[in-house]
Amino acid sequence: MAPMNPVSPSRDGDQFHYIRGAQLSLGLLKPDRDLVAVSIEGVPSSDDSTAGVEVIDLGLFYGSTELEKARRIHYRQFKHSTLRSEEPMTSSDLKKTLVGFAERYASLAEKFSAADIADRFRFEFETNRPIAQGASNALTELRDGVEGAHSKYLRQHVPLKGEPLRKFAKLVRLIPSVPDFLTQRRMLTHDTRAYLPDADRDAPLQLLNLVTTKATSEGASERAIRDLDVLHALGVSYDDLYPAEPRFDPVENVLVREPARTLAQKIIDGSDSVIVQADGGVGKSVFAQQLHSLMPHGSTVFVYDCFGAGSYRALSGYRHRARDVAVQIANEMSSAGLCDPLIPTTKADDTAFCRAFLARIDQASEQLAANPDALLLIVLDAADNSEAAAREAGQGHSFARMLLQERFPKNVRLVLTARPHRVETLAPPSDTALLELSPFSESETARNLEQRGVTATSPEVKEFHRLTSNNPRVQSVALEQGGPMRDVLGRLGTAPLTVEDTIQALLKRAVSNAKQTGGSAEAEQIDQICSALAILRPFVPLKLVADTAGVSEGLVRSFANDLKGPLLIRENAVQFRDEPTEHWFQETFGPQGDTLSHFIDRLRPLTTNSAYAAAVLPQMMLEAGQLEELVEITLEGKALPTNNEIARRDVEMQRLQFALKAAIQAERFKDATTLAMKAGGNAAVEERQQLLIGENTDLAARFLEPNQILEMISRREVSGGDWMGSDYAYRAALLSVQPELAGDASKELRFTQSWLGQWAAMIRDGKEHIGSPTDEDRAAMLFAELNINGADRCASHLRHWTHREVSFRTGRL
Repeated sequence: MAPMNPVSPSRDGDQFHYIRGAQLSLGLLKPDRDLVAVSIEGVPSSDDSTAGVEVIDLGLFYGSTELEKARRIHYRQFKHSTLRSEEPMTSSDLKKTLVGFAERYASLAEKFSAADIADRFRFEFETNRPIAQGASNALTELRDGVEGAHSKYLRQHVPLKGEPLRKFAKLVRLIPSVPDFLTQRRMLTHDTRAYLPDADRDAPLQLLNLVTTKATSEGASERAIRDLDVLHALGVSYDDLYPAEPRFDPVENVLVREPARTLAQKIIDGSDSVIVQADGGVGKSVFAQQLHSLMPHGSTVFVYDCFGAGSYRALSGYRHRARDVAVQIANEMSSAGLCDPLIPTTKADDTAFCRAFLARIDQASEQLAANPDALLLIVLDAADNSEAAAREAGQGHSFARMLLQERFPKNVRLVLTARPHRVETLAPPSDTALLELSPFSESETARNLEQRGVTATSPEVKEFHRLTSNNPRVQSVALEQGGPMRDVLGRLGTAPLTVEDTIQALLKRAVSNAKQTGGSAEAEQIDQICSALAILRPFVPLKLVADTAGVSEGLVRSFANDLKGPLLIRENAVQFRDEPTEHWFQETFGPQGDTLSHFIDRLRPLTTNSAYAAAVLPQMMLEAGQLEELVEITLEGKALPTNNEIARRDVEMQRLQFALKAAIQAERFKDATTLAMKAGGNAAVEERQQLLIGENTDLAARFLEPNQILEMISRREVSGGDWMGSDYAYRAALLSVQPELAGDASKELRFTQSWLGQWAAMIRDGKEHIGSPTDEDRAAMLFAELNINGADRCASHLRHWTHREVSFRTGRL
């Protein structure tokens, strides 16, 4: 056996220290935490006292890192021994630590009263060795103020006497016989898993690297670790913790309906899973948002928006995957103090996310169990849309459908909303309760008219109620044009209207207006516009809709404006406002069979100049049963953008991944093998390409289309440096190069400016801060400012820096 390197035991001690620091830093992520910082090898920069810092291996700061504001502060020293792990520690071994701690106590006594120190400060000594009985007796004598033989040695060395020594000793805590560093390393891996969906081997290493950095000269300017540091080490930001924020229209001045109360009671009395079904426009989303007010006292309701204002089909706005739903809801529960956070990783699959999510449901259930009436509701609104998006993307089933197969604790309810004819797509188990949300009653129609300030006689109310098929959305649309009730009734005609009837009427008016503009020949072109809107993913470029329909872009824009609501134009792209509109378009105009093949034929020539067209082509080909052709164009690199190489490579990589999944599902393993080999070769090239774009955001306008930029942002392929505002700066710069993305760029710029303001305030107040903006970060902010707000604003911000050399260096970039 080789002799032990004499340096190894010392390094073991360092590892013990760093591993314990990493373990305790995970406490910064706990939802009910008061822990705000963990200092390594000293104290935070906000503490200018050097007393005893040489023995403070770690500090735990609760409430604040400022001594005056902190609720509690624990100073801790670690001692680890590999060779003498069974040998008890004596008073001599404790001497240096207690001397340093006593110096820190004396320094605190100059600022705070003894009672305040006793209430808020602790001095801890942690070791893997046992404590000798003599040392324990010595500390007991110091606490009791007894000048006995056991404590004589320590009293001779500790720089406190009498009552101060006794009060100090009462705050000393010995933590002996903890597991050695090898065991602690395994425990760190286990502890890290509690926050992740899977066993990510890199995560503990990244945390250890964070702690090690803080312990070296590199971390000398700031020894404190905060929650953002931990997240950054794990490769995520706060944005990643909430990937699918709800985008519901605000529910204001909406009365709770009696049918809603009845359904809520059935949910309370039921068990496990419930599907609330209703036709479009009846108010499923409103009901979902009102559930919190209808549950027993102490209940908690979390509503997930599967529709996302129509963005659920967009590559940049997916909401159906486990990593979207599980992470969003779990972290909302964590923010409410009900469970551990769920930190997403790129390595976890659906099973891992599902398992992690269910574990957090169990945690939340236990938190609420003290109140026998309290319930935990997980509501997935428009779950049928989620399943449709999963199928369209070729990604198996939605997380909503997966959850229906699970069983939950008795105080948990899973509630899904869906249209009746789509419930079967969710494959609910036979014991799933199916509840129906009814449309308006006549009295509710009367109340709706009264609330909107519309005067109507009793016969008019009855007629309005009948002609709108009792449907809240139809009534809303009917009243939008205003006028007295007799005019409203006149516009409704004589037959009752459904949501589909209302939308169809709007479309007919739009077609009529288009025909009056360009003649009857445009009727077919309008149908082509509708077909394009029905099949293409949002946000659909207006130019692409026009090119596939063979019409002018102006006609497409006019058509969308004529609808007055169902379609939203966002700069140069269009999307549906709500689910009933989208559903009607898809059912009425969605191309099938030969029509779909002809649409693909029209789309393919556009791929040479449109990255969007090239990106959506594979899904359409798969729907048309053209898998063989899809594999062929993928392997041969056909139907790709030719106007810039960066767009070509980006689309080609997406297509390879899509075609590979399709080939595997079709059991065409030979094709799958060939595709996999090509994908592997392209991956390294794509990585270099993303690095190039990230470092040269001004190139994006030349080489990338708006949809590609949005997808890059959503895939987190644009990142900055160590400063927490850096990512936002680079995203703002990249988005700002396209005028139609100015709104998104402005949002990211506001975020980075907010981070900049916080950083500046910390510098000004002498507080610890998380990294510092580099010249490149500042240049990215200014580039975005220039593109969004013009040269004057850009120059003004450049002059804001106190040190002119900073402005000079940044301006040169």
